[in-house]
Amino acid sequence: MNIVDYLLDGRANSEKDFILNPSEKISFKELTRRVASLTEGFYCHVGTGQKIILIGKNSTEFIIAYLATMKSGNVCVPLDPQIKQSELDYIVEQVKSVTIFIFGKTKLKAKSYPYRSTPPEDKDLAQILFTSGSTGRPKGVKLSHQNLIANTKAIIHSLRLTQEDVMCATLPFHYCYGLSVLHTHLRVGASMVLNNSFVFFGKLISDLLEYECTGLAGVPSHFQMLLRKSTSFSKTSFPALRYITQAGGKLFDGCIVELKGYFPDALIYIMYGQTEATARLTCLAPGSLLAKLGSVGKPLQGVRIKIEREEILAKGESIMMGYLNEPPLEGGWLHTGDLGYLDNEGFLYITGRKKEMIKVLGKRVSPKEIEEVILKVDPVIDCQVKGAPDEITGEAVKAFVIIDNNKSDEYTCKKNILAACKVFLPDYKIPSQIEFVNKLNKK
Repeated sequence: MNIVDYLLDGRANSEKDFILNPSEKISFKELTRRVASLTEGFYCHVGTGQKIILIGKNSTEFIIAYLATMKSGNVCVPLDPQIKQSELDYIVEQVKSVTIFIFGKTKLKAKSYPYRSTPPEDKDLAQILFTSGSTGRPKGVKLSHQNLIANTKAIIHSLRLTQEDVMCATLPFHYCYGLSVLHTHLRVGASMVLNNSFVFFGKLISDLLEYECTGLAGVPSHFQMLLRKSTSFSKTSFPALRYITQAGGKLFDGCIVELKGYFPDALIYIMYGQTEATARLTCLAPGSLLAKLGSVGKPLQGVRIKIEREEILAKGESIMMGYLNEPPLEGGWLHTGDLGYLDNEGFLYITGRKKEMIKVLGKRVSPKEIEEVILKVDPVIDCQVKGAPDEITGEAVKAFVIIDNNKSDEYTCKKNILAACKVFLPDYKIPSQIEFVNKLNKK
């Protein structure tokens, strides 16, 4: 079975609304019909086996195109709407894409290919998600229909989701965490509210109350902003809120305790995963939240975890097929690059990262990519980019820079560095801290 038939199974005649926003509202029945219609359109005008890029914010139209792409036997490549042209050009070259959806700006551009009506199989490639690699270039993570189905089943089992749930969807659908939220709630017949303006706390709070949302998912920066910057979130009662899920990086232990204190009746799930694992690998159940504070829990159903030389390795049906244009995984084991240990009860703890990646707003950032941009600025002699603790983003991008003081002063150089970064990097990769030093510590 392909992922789309699995997600929409039994929903073809359901009049229940899946998306609740007035401007986006759609029932399961209408969603199924429109996905089927666009699938036929792909068969006739695009063919199958093609790489189709989707660029846009969360919307009903995005969901329909996303599902129809995979149901038609094509491969979906969802990308961040803030992507820079140079990075988009690189990805297009890597996937050899001929079709791009840019929602809100242009219409579908397509070529004609031979018609093939055979539906995709579970082992076929379903999507490619791009994530920052250790070299700075984005790497394409190949996920099969089977990968997506296995991870969806495991997450539903852990979270005990039902058709009565209503999720406030703040995570973007080009991100594996956001897609896992979409998949799980679609599968169980739950409803969703699309919120593309998380930074506006008032809108988030009103959505949670107006639609009586039972679920909220976020990365560490989401909850840290709500606890540190919102004056009303912690003081507002959300009687319908049943569960909160957190992944995409480590949430400070103090914030977890604080969050639990504000919402004693909500079930808080701490989860850990990677794009390469189709989103989630482990889950810390609410009953163990305080007793195992600092842990990311135990492996999800169907996942095996082991530690080799302190590195966390994972194996299971949800582990990716491999990276685009690279050999398959050796022995089926995913080397996560994260360091950690298992306690005597099998709970996983993460202690650091093997490769010095920075995680900002739940997204992996390569220091090398940023360093290359900074080094292009004329007075810069050398630089080093590291992650620095940040109450809001979890980690902040910090640049240590050595300059030729005979060519420029620090104030002017800082302006030039930021200007260069704005040209070549998305906003979340731009250093929020720049320190001028005489020597770099590159140990």
